[in-house]
Amino acid sequence: MKTCIMTEEGFACTNQMVRTALEGKAPYLYRSALNYYAALQASKMSFVELFDDIAKYIDDKMRRFKFVVRLKRGLRDTGEPGGLYKD
Repeated sequence: MKTCIMTEEGFACTNQMVRTALEGKAPYLYRSALNYYAALQASKMSFVELFDDIAKYIDDKMRRFKFVVRLKRGLRDTGEPGGLYKD
């Protein structure tokens, strides 16, 4: 089972790289790197702190809000550090 998960994640990363390259929007694995960075920061920051922190990477406030909501989903108090790091 473990091998299947590793393979599936590899396909997901490859698919993301191809899609990003075709859209010409951002460098390869930009979104994956941002997910990793934001998850790390979410473990130390509140919703508002994280929202402000990733402003340097996501200019659009609505996209940034949705991004942070996705990380902080499932928490009772989003003012506390932590998040859902599934992505």
